[in-house]
Amino acid sequence: SKKSNAREPPSSLGTWLPDVSEVISRLRAGAEGFSSTEMERIQSAFQRFKDPDNPEIHKDELPKVLMHLGYTQISDDHVKELADSITKFPNLEKGEFIYFMEKHVEYEFEAFKDIFERFDEDGNGTLDADELCVFLSSLGFTPLRSIIRE
Repeated sequence: SKKSNAREPPSSLGTWLPDVSEVISRLRAGAEGFSSTEMERIQSAFQRFKDPDNPEIHKDELPKVLMHLGYTQISDDHVKELADSITKFPNLEKGEFIYFMEKHVEYEFEAFKDIFERFDEDGNGTLDADELCVFLSSLGFTPLRSIIRE
């Protein structure tokens, strides 16, 4: 597996950290498909993490790809189980990788729903600003109060 994925310098953080609006868009859209921006990011991540001498990506790279793309609900067991359900081989072709990403988004969306329901104390399907701040923090995001007010 490729080991040349050195950390990016801080000046490029904006290119690999997810945009807050993209994360919120993911939550709103659920598992209804990727926006063109998200698909570009997924394809770029595939190119970055695949073996340069091979048109496929190794399964061992998948957790790193998910972190790179800003996903927070990453379980090594889930990633392995999902990848193994797609192919018995150690590598995923680009189409298989995109399918993996679609299925992982569904998994993450369900995890977010479960977490949301734990924070929706009155069961009304909404969170006030303070509850939302704690909720987003539990998902691995550090929300800004100005974003939450929006």
